Amino acid sequence: MALDLRLHSPVGAEPVVYTWPLTSGHGSDKHDGALEIVETIRWVCDDLPELKAALEKHILCDYDTHSYESMRALCDRFNRAIDSVVALHVRNERVNVGQHGAAARGAGAGGGGSSTARGRHGGQARWRRGEDAAIDVRSRHRARLLYL
Repeated sequence: MALDLRLHSPVGAEPVVYTWPLTSGHGSDKHDGALEIVETIRWVCDDLPELKAALEKHILCDYDTHSYESMRALCDRFNRAIDSVVALHVRNERVNVGQHGAAARGAGAGGGGSSTARGRHGGQARWRRGEDAAIDVRSRHRARLLYL
């Protein structure tokens, strides 16, 4: 039975699946998947500064790269944090879309809808920049990342 570790994507892509044991190859071709998981989580910290402190203090603080249970717990904690952020962004977008529709209906006489729309787009622009950052990360690092 193969043991898998999954990392969820902060941009809604399919999760990356790692198969335990994480080390493969020999000598100079040796590849440590556990370190790749940790590096990927650190890259996400760079892309989502609002989560950086929490990820570093509560998720990246205690793990053993040679223990499946420890790495599974690390991935589970990370996935819960990412799922919460994605759900929050989806919830905020739904609220913002509802506000945008109400502002557009009321914008005819007073023109007040434009500031609400700008505020809404400002919030979405941050999330779009996160997706653009994912593309930058993908171009700088190995192809097998959380963002694929």
